Order: sequence, then C-alpha cells, then structure tokens
Amino acid sequence: MDQSFGDAERTMIAGLLTKRFGLPAATVSSLIERANTRVSDLVQYFPFTHNINQKMTPEEKTEFIEMLWRVAYADGVLDPHEDQLIRQIAGLIYVSDHDRMLARKRAPRSDS
Repeated sequence: MDQSFGDAERTMIAGLLTKRFGLPAATVSSLIERANTRVSDLVQYFPFTHNINQKMTPEEKTEFIEMLWRVAYADGVLDPHEDQLIRQIAGLIYVSDHDRMLARKRAPRSDS
C-alpha cells in the first residue's frame, strides 16, 4: 500500500491468510505472488470491492479492514498512503468510520 512490499508485510499477510482460512504455506505463497502480479496491473478497486460487498457479511468486512490495518502496521510505519487507502476501501465496502477505527485499535503495532 505504501509502494514498498517488504518482508514484514509479506509475513503478516501470510500469517493472516493461514490463520483466517487455514491455508497451507505453499498455497499462501502462491496467492501472495499472484496478488502481487495482479496489483501491478490494478487501475481500479471496483471489481474487488464489489466482490467483497457481494460475498462478505458486515462483520467479515470489518475483520478484513482490521487485517489491512495489521498489514499497514507490520513494518512499524503507517504511511499516509496506507491510511488513505484503508479509509477509502472501508468506505467502498460500507464499513462505518466507527467500525474502521475500532478495527484500527485492535490491530497491533510493531512498535508497541
């Protein structure tokens, strides 16, 4: 999200996918690589947010936003672009400001 996809963020994403979906390491690694390739061609968020809106409950959407906060904080620095992107995505998937902020508070920071 901050134009730098480092080891801390990659590790956080892998851990979240493994914990949330019970996926094996090889599958998680493959998904991350596919997503990384796809994001380089990304022009708009609509296809992704539309899919989230169609398939996730409000609680799952809030959990998703919390996962994004965890990834954003994984490298110990919240870049302003990361903050802006999470706010934007939360709005597009209809997560209220209140729920977005609660999700942010639940996401541990590596500097704390």
